[in-house]
Amino acid sequence: MTRDPPRRPEASSATTYTPHHYTLRLVASPTPTLLPMLFGAKSVVILATALSALTQTACAAPVVEKRDIWSPPLTYPHQGTVWYTGQSHNVTWDISNPPENITNTIGRILLRKGGQVTPVVVAKGFPITSGRVEVPVPSVITGDDYQLVLMGDSGNLGPMFTIIEQ
Repeated sequence: MTRDPPRRPEASSATTYTPHHYTLRLVASPTPTLLPMLFGAKSVVILATALSALTQTACAAPVVEKRDIWSPPLTYPHQGTVWYTGQSHNVTWDISNPPENITNTIGRILLRKGGQVTPVVVAKGFPITSGRVEVPVPSVITGDDYQLVLMGDSGNLGPMFTIIEQ
């Protein structure tokens, strides 16, 4: 850079910038000739390599993992079962045909009423490969439209049964 007096911008494709009485002319160029001068050739090569690696990573095909979904059917409570609040019962499900690779082996059982999931978590943190878990009957209003949902690999809905408030 040379020290020049401030000048008025010229009517061209170039831009003149004059801070502190220094003139810097930036000219739009299709070739990246300014980068090696500003940063050094080695820095430009490193930057180009990094950008190339990022582009290749971002454009790479996603990795698809094989997942086995398992929905073991609930066997208890079954339709017609009556539970009373304050009791405990074993919720059971059929584990006879598990897949080779179970995606999520940690289970959770939710309570539904009238076709809607309630905020009641009846049990959680148990292995779904066990086929059973003992649960306390939650303190809820009497109804004959309760269902359990076994969550683990997927959600499996059991038949409707009755809970009676004591």
